[in-house]
Amino acid sequence: MKMKSVISVIVIGFGILAFQHFAFGQDAAKADDSWLKDATKWKFSNGQEINGGAKGGFSVAEVDGKKAGKIDFDFSAGGGYVMASCEFVGGNAFSSIKISVKSETKAALLVRIKDAAQETYQYKLKYTTPGQWQELTIDPKSPSAKFGGDANGTFDFPAKKFAIGVSKGKDADKGVLYFSAIQVVK
Repeated sequence: MKMKSVISVIVIGFGILAFQHFAFGQDAAKADDSWLKDATKWKFSNGQEINGGAKGGFSVAEVDGKKAGKIDFDFSAGGGYVMASCEFVGGNAFSSIKISVKSETKAALLVRIKDAAQETYQYKLKYTTPGQWQELTIDPKSPSAKFGGDANGTFDFPAKKFAIGVSKGKDADKGVLYFSAIQVVK
């Protein structure tokens, strides 16, 4: 009789763990390519306000067997950054955002997230592994700059806009940045 009780407790325990994994863990564990399903929802900015802007563009491409956003950049004639932006997918409260990036050159990356009060949070990241995919993590509580909106310095969920780009740096004047596997971690 005791053995049946012990086995029942173990089976129930595994059942609870399995339920928690499938009910709560899936959102946080799965990268989302719905961000890239429709390239027309993305807007490209050449940073026109800095020295007339850079050259470049945005498209969606297949890279290493996966769908990726493609940002072309060329700072040889001016500009300070290029950026692609879209409406935020899954913008309710989150603890971080993970994104995979790839380029043939090192690059200084910019990520901007606009909150519900229209305040923009900017994050500076470094891509350091030319020719390889590198996963980067963005902590919404640790921006390098904040501007616009209500300027209260508190991230107001839900997030409304997401942007990723390249800023002019010492690494390269021209190149391509690919990004994929955007993951909003709850």
